[in-house]
Formats: sequence, C-alpha cells, structure tokens
Amino acid sequence: MGTNEQRKPQIVEFLLNLNSAKINKLESALEKNWIIHVILAGVGVALVFRIGNLPNLLVAKYFPQGQYDAQAVAAIVLPIFLYYFMKLGHLVTLFNEARRFQDALLKEYLTSQFDEQETEPLHRTTSFLAESFYAGKGGKLFLPYLFVTSVVVSTAQGAALFLVVQAYHLNRWSLAGLVLSGIILLILYFLFWNSQKDRLRATLAVVFAFVLTTAWLIAFAVFAKSS
Repeated sequence: MGTNEQRKPQIVEFLLNLNSAKINKLESALEKNWIIHVILAGVGVALVFRIGNLPNLLVAKYFPQGQYDAQAVAAIVLPIFLYYFMKLGHLVTLFNEARRFQDALLKEYLTSQFDEQETEPLHRTTSFLAESFYAGKGGKLFLPYLFVTSVVVSTAQGAALFLVVQAYHLNRWSLAGLVLSGIILLILYFLFWNSQKDRLRATLAVVFAFVLTTAWLIAFAVFAKSS
C-alpha cells in the first residue's frame, strides 16, 4: 500500500467516475423534466383555447362514462405543474453543484496540465435544461437555450394558473388557490435564485419567467373567451 500522496490520483479518479455517473443521472432527470414541461405547456394552451378538440379527446380517453370536467382537469394540472417546477429548481442546483465538483476534480487530477478552454467541451450536454443552466462560462451561447426554456416553463405556468380561473371563475376558493399557488411559486423562484444568484443566467431566468407568465395570463384573459 502506498502513501496518501501516492494514492491521491487513484482517489481523485474514483471520485471523477462517481461524479460523472451522478451527472449522467441528473442530465437524464432534467431531460424528463423538460419533456413534462413541454407537454404541460402544449396541453395547457390547447385546453385554454380549445385547440384541436382536446377536451373531447380527453372525454373519449379518460371520461368514457361522463363529460369533460374542466374543474377536475384544472385541479389536476396545477399540482402537477407545481411538482415538476419544484423538481426543476432542485435538479438544476444539483447539476451545477456536480459540475463545479467535476471541475475541481479535473484540476486536481490533471494538475498543471489542466486547461479550462480545452476541457470546455466536457461541459456540453444533450439535455436542453442542463444546457440552459450550464455552470461554465459558455459566453452568450446559453441565451437562446435559456429563453426557449423560459418560454416553455412560463407557458405551462400561465396555462396551469389560468385553467383554474377558467374552470372555477373568480371566487373566494379559486382566489385562495391562486394565492397559495402564487406563494409557492414565489418561494421556489426565490430559493432557486438564492442558490444561483452569483450567475447572471439565474437572474435572467427569473425575470424572463415573471415577464412571460404575466404576458401569457394577459393573452389568455383577452383571447380565451372568444376561442
């Protein structure tokens, strides 16, 4: 058995392998989360505007003995969105932490041979969400990814909230549900921003989300009634 100094490269290599496996799992989880948000955004908009006769398709598939229940659908879609949105911030935070640890391990393993520019391709990923919140430098390449991500998430968020208003109208119960959901969303946004506030993209993501969600809610309120 060698000394701790002699065994250090083997230890670092072992940690690199473990961390790489974790990054792969996080990328996979982020990709699944992204797909769910895309589905929620598409389904939400289709339900709000009654596009493609989706309510009748849902009746045929899930309510064969009854009619389409807008209140039941709204009560289901909103918690589903909140759940996956909560997971999104947690997964992104874990992903960036794993990336930072990977960089530290690479520097330790390669020592003087470490070149940040040459190792930059190692940070590229097949996950859309992971690319949006990539922890490295990446110049301004992240902006298109981040904007598209913000559009999809804000669309799903706006649709989930508006479906409640559309189904239950504005009464004390629907307002209570919307206020509670809004508080949960604000807490999640703050926790995400607070964990990533040293990165410009986190602030941009929160700003994009608020602006785009507000725009979607206004668009739904103006155009959904005549759809």
